[in-house]
Amino acid sequence: MLSVLNEVQHEHFYEGLGVPAAKAYTRCYDAIVSESRKVYPALEFVGPELGPIKWDKEHTTDFLGYFLDPHNHADGKAPNQISFHCKIDADAFSI
Repeated sequence: MLSVLNEVQHEHFYEGLGVPAAKAYTRCYDAIVSESRKVYPALEFVGPELGPIKWDKEHTTDFLGYFLDPHNHADGKAPNQISFHCKIDADAFSI
């Protein structure tokens, strides 16, 4: 399994999580998947892996909606997996 650009919202090539960011990420994702499959055809891909962020329902939903639409991918297929990372504040828990 290969993670494609872990916690992509922190990358420098775009701002935020709207459709413009999704288009940039989808182009990168498709290129990485295409080239990686030439070497290892059975490899599974995960992306995007979104890390701890302030949840912006509108822009995050736009980002994921664009990315998960198979029509926006070079191979015409929707990705099989996405991932979310969460941050847990240990101080918020007590025993």
